[in-house]
Amino acid sequence: MVLVGASNLAQGLDLAFDEACARVGPATRVFAACGRGRSYGTRSSFLARGLPSVLECGLLRALDRRPSAALLADVGNDLAYGVEASRVLAWVRETAEQLDAERLVIAGLPHATLARLSPTWMKLWGRLIFPTRALDPAKIAAEVAELERGLTELAREFGAVKVELEPRWYGLDPIHFARRARREAWSTLLGSFGPRATERVDRRRLAGLAPAERTWFGVVRRRAQPCWRSSDGDELALY
Repeated sequence: MVLVGASNLAQGLDLAFDEACARVGPATRVFAACGRGRSYGTRSSFLARGLPSVLECGLLRALDRRPSAALLADVGNDLAYGVEASRVLAWVRETAEQLDAERLVIAGLPHATLARLSPTWMKLWGRLIFPTRALDPAKIAAEVAELERGLTELAREFGAVKVELEPRWYGLDPIHFARRARREAWSTLLGSFGPRATERVDRRRLAGLAPAERTWFGVVRRRAQPCWRSSDGDELALY
């Protein structure tokens, strides 16, 4: 199984991994690409840490067979950095084409929670979350709407399931799942891959695992993958 996302997946990786393993069964192999500020198509940075794009991070090259299932989430992350919706959609399309998963789920955008923000609060929130960017509320709203329409068409084209994000999953932060709702959110996003075949067990030790490649203060650091294995054969490879 393949999991792709940005900060939401990074914050809920333990839950997403548990949900994936519960639906696939014993000896599940999960390949994941995530991280705060993660981009589908360009190198990104958060404070002193840098990450290659999803398309360039090595995940796609590491797959030795067609994935049985894949989830593409946190798709709108690049909009806050000024990337146009059409370009983001092209990156997501390329990712889906290269994955060629048997079952594909695409997460929608949190458009309902963003729509509730006043222009003033949008600018303030943008300064807090993206301090190097000055968000234009009208432009962001238009790009979100365009990308949401594009994802719907893309899901139809690929025969994928598109999961809408529930407003109740969010708090004051309109783009990150509230801690209280993370379990429900990931259960819903991965629910299209089938019923739970096994009991879930929280794996809090997944926090702090290093991806195959990242930079830290400009210095490239690499880590062999998979970076985590369980006693019953589950594996996590992080890119």
